[in-house]
Amino acid sequence: MNIHVAGSSSSSVVPTSRRGIRLAAAISTLLGLAACAGDSRVTDSPISAKLSHQCFVMLKGGILSEYWGFFMAPLVQVPGSSKCFPLEVDSSTKELRRYKVPLVPTIPECPFAPVAQLPVGQKFEVVDVIDEASGSSGRCWQVKGKLIGGDHAGLAFDLPTCIHSHHAHPNWLEAEGRFISSGVLKFDPQLVAPCQ
Repeated sequence: MNIHVAGSSSSSVVPTSRRGIRLAAAISTLLGLAACAGDSRVTDSPISAKLSHQCFVMLKGGILSEYWGFFMAPLVQVPGSSKCFPLEVDSSTKELRRYKVPLVPTIPECPFAPVAQLPVGQKFEVVDVIDEASGSSGRCWQVKGKLIGGDHAGLAFDLPTCIHSHHAHPNWLEAEGRFISSGVLKFDPQLVAPCQ
């Protein structure tokens, strides 16, 4: 059985049979997945040539933070950039109320809890660059690093580079991490410098 859509031509028909409804649901699901899909690794492409597999130094140090919920790589952000990324971290910082999950299960005020302070001059290597689909927000850059030396040597982490993340302020990429389709990605020279 088919239903004609009001106000449309007689050729516009909505299927109501089980098979037609299942087909319409399957097509809608595939279109929805296609809209969310589309991340692509650009680590070895020309757009990330000035970042990928290169050594860099943090000019302002960093706050290493862990996400409160499901697994995500730790995030590094500039010390003092917000109340969620304090100037200093000690053993009691993570216990502050703003990092705790409230009694009603919701996201805490600060979903990334600081676990360590990284010194000015901390070295890291960029190990991955991803052109990330951010749903209706558009696209952004996800840059992943690995710490070189220090107490956390070898630790993989995310850099604050996706313009759609409220944790990416300041954004470590030039042009505040706005998505570009050509050119070359570069770090903000006030935050990051190449290793000497």
